[in-house]
Amino acid sequence: HVYSQADDAMKKWKVDKNLKNEEKWLKDYHLACLKNKAQAALKLELFKTALEASEGALAIDVEDHKAWYRKVQAEKGLGKFKEAEESLTKLEDVAQWCQDRRRILRDCEAERKRIKVARAKHKQSTQEMLGKAFQAGVFSIDRDRELEEATKQLEEPSRAQAYAQVTGQKPPEAIK
Repeated sequence: HVYSQADDAMKKWKVDKNLKNEEKWLKDYHLACLKNKAQAALKLELFKTALEASEGALAIDVEDHKAWYRKVQAEKGLGKFKEAEESLTKLEDVAQWCQDRRRILRDCEAERKRIKVARAKHKQSTQEMLGKAFQAGVFSIDRDRELEEATKQLEEPSRAQAYAQVTGQKPPEAIK
């Protein structure tokens, strides 16, 4: 994907530790690149990629509030609600030192509510799915027996097929 190309290229670049300005530049741009990659992946609902990119950004700067927020969104998208709430708590801790902490904390509270709603929806849809599966007999004791019978029917030629093989003619309706 296009959004991954810059990250892939920047991983290959190395700067001598003595070149402090250049090293800082590379870290800053790689951090921005990873946050952009996470945001693009979130828009495309590629939550695993978004999580990996946000964790990569946090490996560069553990205090980056945008990386934490994108990690929260990725974890929520993956259905990892407990982890999302833990990351949200970390984000709130990081926000204490940001200039726009009030806005970030308001956003955190709104996101906490969205996580709660997403968790409830996930639980409800899982219950509905399992209910339908039980009704359909997917988990029934007779499932193995039914599967064996269906396999036998597929393997055994029908009376109509046997008639056609023996006579070389299309079977009459009475045999079908």
